[in-house]
Amino acid sequence: MTAAALLLCGALALNADVHMANGIKIGEVDVDSAIIWTRLTAHPDRNTKGIAFSPVKNPRKQAQYPELSSMQGSVTGTAGDVRVTYWPTNAPKASQSTEWVTVYPNNDYTQQFELSGLSPKTKYNLLVEGTDGGKPCKLEGQFRTAPGPDQASDIRFVVTTCGDYPRRDDPKNGHKIYPQMLALDPDFFVHAGDIEYYDKLGPFATNIKLARLKWNRIFSMPYIRNFHNNVSSYFMKDDHDTVKDDAWPGQNYFDLTWEQGLATFREQVPMGEKTYRTIRWGKDLQIWLVEGRDFRSPNNMPDGPKKSIWGIEQKQWFFDTVNASDATFKVLL
Repeated sequence: MTAAALLLCGALALNADVHMANGIKIGEVDVDSAIIWTRLTAHPDRNTKGIAFSPVKNPRKQAQYPELSSMQGSVTGTAGDVRVTYWPTNAPKASQSTEWVTVYPNNDYTQQFELSGLSPKTKYNLLVEGTDGGKPCKLEGQFRTAPGPDQASDIRFVVTTCGDYPRRDDPKNGHKIYPQMLALDPDFFVHAGDIEYYDKLGPFATNIKLARLKWNRIFSMPYIRNFHNNVSSYFMKDDHDTVKDDAWPGQNYFDLTWEQGLATFREQVPMGEKTYRTIRWGKDLQIWLVEGRDFRSPNNMPDGPKKSIWGIEQKQWFFDTVNASDATFKVLL
């Protein structure tokens, strides 16, 4: 995307009645499909001048916060309609648009669009629009589809993990690694979990509203937002972005339940049917992304042959798909 396009998009957003302060996330890309995530917001950026969260290090003593929109870093969602228009970069006249879809507070004003019928090894452009009936906001993005399994191709991808909001090394823009990764021009990106930390202060995400605030806050950072507008991603979850450290099924974190933790992850990132999956990128590369929380035995269960992290079904799926693969490089994340 050119600098001019970015500026144009920003100018349109500033004058609009609704905004997309969280940008877009482009996920689950393969040879012919992709999922586009977006969220409508009341303002073009997070609240930088709000009330600071309490530095208290005990979640039981955490202050009862007022309306979260008044808190520092908050990104208030808003109702409206969204749609996606997409086209091969070299064929703009072949553009297609989804239907307009309404976003609601029960899904944190988010929407995911499943694109299908794409061409392999093709660069696509996106235009994501949002409106509440007034002046719309518009945001541009781009991604590449995977080559077919018979196509030899050079592939470059990047992987990260554990990058929460308090540890950003540029307080205004976010983590400096994101523009560095973008400069590598990767084909895709994998976030291997602990995208946020519910059980760390500032605030402790002891309920679903605070969990959503943490997601919205970090993905409103300019470095991170710009990266995800331009690179497709695969997201994996771990313990801190499910409920808490070393979590297993059935555990809660105060008023944030296990079920809410699972649902919030799927709400905040583009995700297909299962959180464990394998994706082929051309003749030579196949990646496996596994689920390490949903099926695991309790950590305090005595060690033995029935104790598992992956569970029976996922383990068998992994053996079967690896054995069936003829990719030159098989990468397990």
